[in-house]
Amino acid sequence: MAFFRVTTSDCIRLLAAAYSFMETCPLVERQMSFDIQTWLLEFKIWASSTKAVKFGHDSLDWRLKEPGLSRMTVRKVLDDLRKRLHSREPH
Repeated sequence: MAFFRVTTSDCIRLLAAAYSFMETCPLVERQMSFDIQTWLLEFKIWASSTKAVKFGHDSLDWRLKEPGLSRMTVRKVLDDLRKRLHSREPH
């Protein structure tokens, strides 16, 4: 039942890693690094406001525990984001 918490935490970690990588790469334009930092901050705001990384009855996992369109949509978007970030993770 912790799919949203785990997936959101993983996406935050991957976005932070991408930002760190971009900051150290001299070939990358500064704008791209700024864009990733902006996405990371916006995603953290979303995660905080939806309580996606929280535990208990107030968490996103708890509030979306019942099957339905909202659960399926949020789950698909987060899963797609995580897969795309994993595929671009610096090695």
